[in-house]
Amino acid sequence: EYSSYTDRIISLEWQKQVDFPYSVHSFSSDVLLNNFDNLFSSRTNSPLAPYLIPARPMKVLSGFEHEPLLQQFVGLTQGKPQLDQDARTARFEALDYLSEIFKLQLSETVVMENVRTDEVIAALFQQFGIESFQYNLERGRNRIPFLFFERGKDASVCFREIMQAEGGQLWIDEQGIIRFTPRLSTISDPVISFTESNISSLSTTGDTE
Repeated sequence: EYSSYTDRIISLEWQKQVDFPYSVHSFSSDVLLNNFDNLFSSRTNSPLAPYLIPARPMKVLSGFEHEPLLQQFVGLTQGKPQLDQDARTARFEALDYLSEIFKLQLSETVVMENVRTDEVIAALFQQFGIESFQYNLERGRNRIPFLFFERGKDASVCFREIMQAEGGQLWIDEQGIIRFTPRLSTISDPVISFTESNISSLSTTGDTE
């Protein structure tokens, strides 16, 4: 359960970065709150004192007055709040869950044959306890004949290697769902229909996935 501190907000920021050429996105957030009563101070009698620890879930929502708020970010705090005793403020910095996964190492060796990028990503997610409802992966276009990731290898390296080969996009959306799209997504709705009456010849080249 999340608690709201809207009335204490001084400034609110969130941003997205793309790690080129790996096409991996990362989100971060910086929130500055009023701490006039030491609510966010751990060395006080604050009821929050026992919970002011790193890796606490945090959501950022924004919107206009009299309109529903829209969620913009979800992630984990990157340490205890940074306190400014003179200004009576507390600053929280957070990264998305995908960035947290990249800090980990493989607990088991991964060996796979003749697999697509999305299948590899799903296998890596399983190692870190991510359930299928927590991600949405489109069908990858790159097929890997043989893949070997040794136990102890940095997760960030594993994801970046397969994403660089795929050329797609890997990110976590505003609701905390991890998403993957290939370099060319399949268009489900037709733009124009070609029939015998409007074409004289037809040939195909390139990617047939």
